[in-house]
Amino acid sequence: NPSSLIFIKRILQAREQELVRQGLYEKATSITDELSKIDPEGNHHLRADFYKREAFNESQILDAFRSDPQNSTNFMRAIYLLGRRSRTNEMIETISKFASTAGDDPRKLTYLKNSYGLIGDWKKKEVIDQKLTIIDPENYAPWFDLAQTRLQLDKKEEALAALTQALSLYQKSETNMINIHTAIKTNNLFAPLREHPKIKQLLKTGP
Repeated sequence: NPSSLIFIKRILQAREQELVRQGLYEKATSITDELSKIDPEGNHHLRADFYKREAFNESQILDAFRSDPQNSTNFMRAIYLLGRRSRTNEMIETISKFASTAGDDPRKLTYLKNSYGLIGDWKKKEVIDQKLTIIDPENYAPWFDLAQTRLQLDKKEEALAALTQALSLYQKSETNMINIHTAIKTNNLFAPLREHPKIKQLLKTGP
């Protein structure tokens, strides 16, 4: 029945697209095989070849991290891939492996805390943010990040202390990579602290 075949084809195509969004290329390739049977004139084999190449490339990225989990580049590539595919459980496992190798390396700790932010694990991110303020106490950026994380955790008083420190250091800094005044004034996350007398005063006296 031609109508039934069209209906089945549409269902299979929708399933194929969903599998591709998830990065499940081997399963998507199986769908193209089914589509080729009911639609021999289609270009399904071309998509199958593409999916096989993508599956190989992604497996290379993940295998590279598994073989060398302390390599920062391998970690970031794996996290980007897994995040793009919404594979949260695998992200958590990858972050955990990398965390065991980070030590006190500021660069690795920065990658690590950003990854905790991606999965919304604010408690673990707070621990890393605090560690970075100890490693580099005169840098405003770790304090600013710590303030944001504490606001995510609804720790307003502790966030106020961190943000006050960030703004004080920001005034003295000669290498301001970001404009934290603008971020505080425009990001709704900072709304609970924006009108605090200490913050208002520090915002008036910019660097």
